[in-house]
Amino acid sequence: VNVDRFEVRLYEIYENNLVNFLDDNRLAYENNYETEEDYRYGYSRYIRISDYGKQIYTNTYRFDSSHYNQVQTTPIHVKKEAQRRFRGIFAMQVEYPDQEWGYEEETRVISLSDLGLIAKKGEDEYRIFVNRLSTAQPQACVRVRLHSRTIQIVAEGLTDAS
Repeated sequence: VNVDRFEVRLYEIYENNLVNFLDDNRLAYENNYETEEDYRYGYSRYIRISDYGKQIYTNTYRFDSSHYNQVQTTPIHVKKEAQRRFRGIFAMQVEYPDQEWGYEEETRVISLSDLGLIAKKGEDEYRIFVNRLSTAQPQACVRVRLHSRTIQIVAEGLTDAS
């Protein structure tokens, strides 16, 4: 590590923006360039997370400068903020100064849930299974919605206990 500090921001992604956020985020991180010229010149899509949700946490952390050029582990404690919003999709952004480019940043998507989903597509149907991760038990009466790419609800239903 050759930086002395970094800033962490945590964003809660709004439910109505979730499909677009995940789709745009996938494109940005797979480096899907829109044109061959973009690829040659290294342009990739950049997304502004604040367009999809709101910032709920920010903090600046410092590294021990006596340990430059060594791996350092720094815990990031956002548990209180995340517990207030105990479920959902969040984006964590870490920004640090870079001598050549000014600032560099990394963003990761975080899912906080005790529910796990399995979706199986048949010839003319989808089967959705919802289990509690902490117990591995199937969950009944969980509302599931299947959205199209244009964010229209294609199907909706409740799970049963099996």
